[in-house]
Amino acid sequence: ASFGMANIANRVRLHRMFLEKLLGIHRDKLLPDFAATTFEKWAERAGKIKPAARSEVVLFQTCYVQNNEPQIGRDTVDVLERNSVDVSCVRGLQCCGMPAWEHGDLESLRRQARANLDILLPFVEKGAKIVAINPTCSMMMRREHPALMSPEDRPDAEKVAAAVMDPSEFLWSIRNEPR
Repeated sequence: ASFGMANIANRVRLHRMFLEKLLGIHRDKLLPDFAATTFEKWAERAGKIKPAARSEVVLFQTCYVQNNEPQIGRDTVDVLERNSVDVSCVRGLQCCGMPAWEHGDLESLRRQARANLDILLPFVEKGAKIVAINPTCSMMMRREHPALMSPEDRPDAEKVAAAVMDPSEFLWSIRNEPR
C-alpha cells in the first residue's frame, strides 16, 4: 500500500514543478511511491528486531526497501527463515552512503557509515554475517567503506566489510559449504 500524501506530491504537477526547481528532479521523472509502513516498523511489529545477540545474519535492508518496497525485505526474511537461518533485523540503519559519495560528500558518507558500524559491529563480533539486499550497498560496505573511512574507523569498517554478503551469496554458502 502506498502512503497517500507523499505520493500525491509525486503526482501533482505543481508539486513536481516545485521539485524540479528546488531539487532539479525533472517534472516528468517517475518517482517511487513511499510505503505506508517502513520495513523497520514491520520488523518491529513482527518481532524481528533483536539486540546484538548471537544471530547467524543481521539484515541490512537498504534505504529503498526501508521506505519504498518493504515487501522485498519481508520476502528476504521469509526466504532466510525458510532456510533455517537465524536472522535479526535492527533499528536505525542509515543509508550506505552511495548518494553522498556520488556527490563528493565524504563527511555525510562517513557519518552514515559510522552510525551503521555502531549498530552492526556488535553482531559481527558475535559471528553474524550482514546480508545486504541491494548489491550497491553491499559493494559500498565491502569495498568503499574501508578505503573511505577516517583512519580511526577503518579497522571497524574492515571487520564489517568482511562479514557483508548478498542474500544469494549467503544462501549459496550455507548450502554448498560445510558448516
